[in-house]
Amino acid sequence: MLHPGPTPFESTPLPRVEVSQYVSPDRQMSLSSDEEEAPSATRHWMLHPRWRNSCRPNYTSMPPDIAIQAIYEQFACAEFNFFLPRALDFVNGKPTENQGFTDILCFKWQSSVLMDALTAIRVPPEHQKRHTEVKDLISGRVKQVDDWVEEQRQLALREDEELSEEFRRMRLEEKDRMGIDFFLSRILRPPTST
Repeated sequence: MLHPGPTPFESTPLPRVEVSQYVSPDRQMSLSSDEEEAPSATRHWMLHPRWRNSCRPNYTSMPPDIAIQAIYEQFACAEFNFFLPRALDFVNGKPTENQGFTDILCFKWQSSVLMDALTAIRVPPEHQKRHTEVKDLISGRVKQVDDWVEEQRQLALREDEELSEEFRRMRLEEKDRMGIDFFLSRILRPPTST
């Protein structure tokens, strides 16, 4: 659902980032079809109620400036509705399925659909700047999320290593204590009568 009322699109400075196309070029999608199929890796995430209840208008049938504004507003909704900060869980550096990853994958899938929509729009020169800004914004946010997930993964790996080091240190200390106790038991025990 689009945000009601005017949005501060024109006055809001959008971050300029290096655009890395999130959507693979070989994926052709019908933006107005409810039967469109997600890539196999993310198909099951479309069962998420936030995705099922999201509207997907046919942006290519709109005037370019209105379509760009609508995509921007839809992305703002996607940011608010899909990407809720939740704890991420990793096992040996690999993510385990939990609500945090569900939200992130839904957000990334919605972003990819909107990026496809932007790519499909025929943009006249007078709207090219706004088109590039929104495209940069979406790809920049996706990159920020990817970077954050990688940061959390590296942090989890470091914690695993530290816990492992701590465990090894405790085991060494335990062995040291056992060795010292054994040594003390040998030298402090009363001499045996011959």
